[in-house]
Amino acid sequence: MLYSFFCSLIKEKKGGGAMIRSSAIWNFIKAVNFVLQYGTDMVLRDSVTTLYTKGVFKELSLQLLKSIAHDHDEMPVSLIFADMDGLKKANDQFGHLNGNHLLYSSAIIFLNELRESDIIGRYGGDEFIVLLPSTDLSGAEVVVNKIRTALEKSAIKWSFGISTKKIPSRLSFKGLTRHQLITEREKFLNDLILEADNLMYLDKKSLR
Repeated sequence: MLYSFFCSLIKEKKGGGAMIRSSAIWNFIKAVNFVLQYGTDMVLRDSVTTLYTKGVFKELSLQLLKSIAHDHDEMPVSLIFADMDGLKKANDQFGHLNGNHLLYSSAIIFLNELRESDIIGRYGGDEFIVLLPSTDLSGAEVVVNKIRTALEKSAIKWSFGISTKKIPSRLSFKGLTRHQLITEREKFLNDLILEADNLMYLDKKSLR
């Protein structure tokens, strides 16, 4: 195993009193070994819903924005921010296993209504987030209505917020440094998330 190989390389070296002991290196070795044993899905996906984790969602979204910006200037991109209503109450009354089942069932419903090109992740405890490339506001509303209808059939209520922006040419502008481009993409994505999050709370209030 790779773990054993690295262990044979990293030893205490007493010559001159020097000792090689790096917790960072050891943690890296353990992480690599874990991935080799259990596969990348155990690292990339949330264990309850099987959706991407928050960090992976953001990284994949930034890579997608980079790809789109190079080939399709001014293409619309939409983001859905969704929050399950009443998860804490369900956990308190029926236990966390029941709450996890609701989250997993919801994730399956979301996935059934999305395209392969869409990116979905679990953003928080009861929050899902979806990036829809090549999708304007009306297209995103169609997706949300399909998801909402399917959830209601399963007696699961969610609140939704949608934000839509056109990808600006500056996200691929060759005059910017690599760091500046990354910063611009992160700001673009964060603005989408913030707007959709705020609209989700308005939707939640309207349903009360």
